[in-house]
Amino acid sequence: MSVYACGVLLSAPDHAFLLLRRSRSSTFPGLWGVPAGRRERGEPLHVTMMRELFEECGYRGKVLVTRRSFMPLGPTSTSTFCLFEGRVKQRFTPKLNDEHDAWGWFAIDGLPSPLHPGLKFLQR
Repeated sequence: MSVYACGVLLSAPDHAFLLLRRSRSSTFPGLWGVPAGRRERGEPLHVTMMRELFEECGYRGKVLVTRRSFMPLGPTSTSTFCLFEGRVKQRFTPKLNDEHDAWGWFAIDGLPSPLHPGLKFLQR
């Protein structure tokens, strides 16, 4: 399996999820998603996840990984996306890079819209 990119869906102790809104200059502008990005050649998946979390949010704390899943990047793609689900000990204030223009901690019944298609599983 060829893993092209990784991301992380973080939750806080109050079960809120951290989501970021993609900026106009990024891929998928205006969509709410998770910190994610391309995997460097030979990089372990968890290292990609933590690197992207730092690059996009400025977070260097611990993440307790609770689940890892793989999904195709698209209907005709041979590459996959690895989504980690993890918990942090407390909410933090992200320091966004230019890929995002907004962020928030959201309850499952108050998710922002529009969500990135890869996160549609959160909507019930």
